[in-house]
Amino acid sequence: MNEQDLRTLWVLSRVAQHGSFAAAARELGLTRAAVSRLVAQSERRLGVRLAERSTRQVVLSEAALHLVEAVQPALHTLQAALTALPEAHHALRGPVRLACSHALGQHLVLPLLQRFLHAQPGVKLELLWSDRVEDLVGQRVDVAVRLGDLPDSTLVARPVGRVALALVGAPSLFEGRRPPRRVAELAAWPHLVLRPPGVSEARPWRFITPSGREYFRPHAPVAELSALEPAVDLCLAGLGLAMLPRYLVSEHLAAGRLRALLASQLAEGPAVHVCTTQRELLPQRVQVLLALLVPGLKAALAAA
Repeated sequence: MNEQDLRTLWVLSRVAQHGSFAAAARELGLTRAAVSRLVAQSERRLGVRLAERSTRQVVLSEAALHLVEAVQPALHTLQAALTALPEAHHALRGPVRLACSHALGQHLVLPLLQRFLHAQPGVKLELLWSDRVEDLVGQRVDVAVRLGDLPDSTLVARPVGRVALALVGAPSLFEGRRPPRRVAELAAWPHLVLRPPGVSEARPWRFITPSGREYFRPHAPVAELSALEPAVDLCLAGLGLAMLPRYLVSEHLAAGRLRALLASQLAEGPAVHVCTTQRELLPQRVQVLLALLVPGLKAALAAA
């Protein structure tokens, strides 16, 4: 085996992992043309077809899939040895890219990251604070904290809990009026709703009542907001009711600046997962971050 064949084996394993030549090329820092050329050169040298090509796509051949399965343990061993070599003798170093929604990141994730950076000063942390769902492979994200359902089944998702919600309003909103006690009474009140970027309409408010699940969709809200923090500010100003994460309003509730409504009827909030694109061969700096982030988020969500 020559050096080029070893490179081809690694490329094929990445294609099998991600399901496409383009994704493998992005991970390896190569162009798709370079990956295709490397595979074609190995095909000519070995006399075996490694990729099936059409005008629309390129996929691994059966021979290539069998080859990847056979050499995968050896590649894992080689990568683990190379990864551990610098980190076995030095403090952790290198970049870690983490993606998270803005409010959850700022209030629950950032305190954990501060502990991580104090303990690992050689690590360069790159934060992608965004309420859009990031493409982990395309953005070269090492770790993502995601809310809600995970349609991408290729991710390795570690569940850490659910976001506790609170339906809240300012005391001034209720002056001279009895606060709502049933879901049906919410329609008579002004509302503030969240519509994240890329979502066509605001999500309904979900409740669990003695008669079963109920969904309330605010009609003609006072404001639709793409971020949570402005909703808190407008709610504090007495402009409407809002369904917000409890971690975001707990201090205002404790101080009496906001009042919680229908607390016993609220449905569970969105699930939270800590995600990576693979389970094995993670750099040690990423493994150390996960060892802190997963239990830390579990505790923070449970306490919220």
